[in-house]
Amino acid sequence: MGDHRTEAACLLETGTAFPSRIGLRLNDHELVFAGLKPEGLSIYYGDEPIFHFDPEGRWRHAFVSGVHYYKGLDSTTTAVDRTREGVNLVLKRRILSYVETTEFDDRVRKTAIDLLEAIESKRVDSASPPVGVETLDLGELAKVLNKAVRWDSAAWFAQRERYREQFGELPFLPPGSERSIVLEATIGHPNGVGFGGSIVSEHRVRSVSEFQTHVERVAQIWGERAFHAKSIYLAGGGVLTRPFGDVIEYLEAIAATFPFAERPDDQTSVERNRGVVRCFIDDFSGEIPNQDQLALYCEKGLDRVDIGMISGDRSIRSVFGRNWADSSFDSFFKSVKAAGIPLGILFLLGAGGKERSADHVRSIFETIERIEPSEGDFVFLLDLEEVGGESAIARLREAGLVHTGRGDRIDEQKQIKTALLDQTKRRGFKIVPYGMEKQMNRY
Repeated sequence: MGDHRTEAACLLETGTAFPSRIGLRLNDHELVFAGLKPEGLSIYYGDEPIFHFDPEGRWRHAFVSGVHYYKGLDSTTTAVDRTREGVNLVLKRRILSYVETTEFDDRVRKTAIDLLEAIESKRVDSASPPVGVETLDLGELAKVLNKAVRWDSAAWFAQRERYREQFGELPFLPPGSERSIVLEATIGHPNGVGFGGSIVSEHRVRSVSEFQTHVERVAQIWGERAFHAKSIYLAGGGVLTRPFGDVIEYLEAIAATFPFAERPDDQTSVERNRGVVRCFIDDFSGEIPNQDQLALYCEKGLDRVDIGMISGDRSIRSVFGRNWADSSFDSFFKSVKAAGIPLGILFLLGAGGKERSADHVRSIFETIERIEPSEGDFVFLLDLEEVGGESAIARLREAGLVHTGRGDRIDEQKQIKTALLDQTKRRGFKIVPYGMEKQMNRY
C-alpha cells in the first residue's frame, strides 16, 4: 500500500476547480493548500480541518474533526454529523447555540489570523502547482485573509441584525432553492397557516417601494456572494396572486439590483440557468394570473413556478388550511404550461394520516394523470413532518387522523413512484423524493 496523500496535496496537483492555488508549509508541518476561485477562498490543512470563505471573507463551510459546519447569512451555524444507526449512516443536524457559534467563529478567525501572520512574517515555505497552473500570489492570499480576520463577533452580530431587519421567520423554501437569494414580497398567509400547516409570520404585503428597498438591503447582505447564487426565490405563496402591475414591478426591481436575473436573449446560453427567478404558490382561492400575464412575467425573469399541492384530495388539503377547488388549480397549471414555464408540484407524504393514506396516494396518482406534466417538470414528494412539524401533526389530530410513522410515509413514497412509473417514461417528467435536510446549506 502506498503512502497516504492528503487532500491538500491532491488539490495542489489536480484541483482544477481552483484556477489559482498554492501549497504552504508552516514549521515543517504537513502541507496546507490554499485555493482561490470566484466563489471565494478554500484552505485545507492536510485532510482536515478545512475552511471555505466567500468573497467577502465570511466563512461559509468548515469541516473539523469529522463534522461539517455551515454558516448562514443570518449568522447561525449548523453542525452536520454522520452517525451509524445499525447498518445505516444517518445525518444528524443541529443548530449551534449562540455561545457555541461565537466560539466556532472565533476558531475560524484565529485560523485566518495565524496563517496571515505566518505569511507576513515569512514563516512559510511555498509549493507551486503543476506547470501551466497559476500560483496564488502570497500578497493576494494575504488580502483575502485580511477580509476574513475582519469578521469578528461584532461583525457577525451586525450581520445578524441586518438579516433580521429583512426576514422574520424564514419562509418555506421549495426543492431546488438551496443557495438561492431569498426575497419576500408577501409574508405569511392571510389565514395564518403556512404550507403543510407550518407556522408562519404575521401576514403582510410589501408595497412596491418597500420591496425595492428590501431587494437593495438583501443585496447588501449577500455582497459579492450574490453573483454565485443559484437562483432568486421570490418567496411567499401569495406573490403570484398580487395585482399584475405589482408583480411586474417586483420582477423589474429584482432585475435592476441583480442584473443576472434577467432572461438572456440567447435561450441556449449557459447563463440561462443562472440567477433566474422562481415563485411558489399554494393557494388558488383568489385571483390567479392568466397565460398572457404569466408570459409577461416570464419575459421579466420568471423561470419556474413551484406549486404546493399537499394532496390531490381537497378534503385532505383543507386539513392544512388550503380548500381551493381542483378546477382552479387545473386552470392555473394549463396557463403556466402554455406560457412555457417549467413546474414543480409538491405533495406531502403522510398528509392523509393513517386513516386516509390510501385516499391520499390515489389522489396524487389521479392528479398527475389528469394534468399530464411533461419533460422539464418535477413531482416532489416531501415529508409532512419535516415541512409542517408539530403544527401539522396537531392539525391531523384535530381532524381525527393519526399521524403516520416514518416507515408508513416511505411506503407511500414507494406506492406513488410505482404507480407513476409508466407516466414518467411516457411524458418525461421526474418524481423526486426530497428531504428538507438538503437545505442545510441554504445560503
